[in-house]
Amino acid sequence: MLRMENTFGASNLVPRDVSLKSPSRAEIPSRDMVFFDNWRGLSPLPSALKIRNRIQSNDMVEVLRNQTKMETHEVVFRFVDLNLVVKSGVTVTIAEGQALWLMRRAYTDVRVPEVYGWIVDSGQTFIYMEYIEGATVSSRWPSLIASEKSIVAAQFETFAAGGG
Repeated sequence: MLRMENTFGASNLVPRDVSLKSPSRAEIPSRDMVFFDNWRGLSPLPSALKIRNRIQSNDMVEVLRNQTKMETHEVVFRFVDLNLVVKSGVTVTIAEGQALWLMRRAYTDVRVPEVYGWIVDSGQTFIYMEYIEGATVSSRWPSLIASEKSIVAAQFETFAAGGG
């Protein structure tokens, strides 16, 4: 989930040394199961089965978003004891994990959760990522004034254009 700082005014995004305009396929992880070596937790990341079991038993799990559209269902869970967020659902794709992974490496002025990996299990994708305390853009949007919305929109436009 893209998070926003509490301050506004910096409308420029500073890309790092990652070319988003034409990344080679070799640079972007694309398998159905990818786990990076950046997890620093005391225990290993939970498997898809363990995630499902913890969710069913409500074992230190906080639902951050539960969204149903038409016949699809996406849920974002926070595993409090692990400081871990897992987004899952049949409509969640590894492309979202790839986008977060690239954005984290390409931009220094946007708070993006560290992606620890993803797995597709029984037709359902699980994206494992860092929990970042803060307000989401969607939760803050209604309270922003027009000039603040313009700044946020310009930041998204710059990112979508590959860094300007």
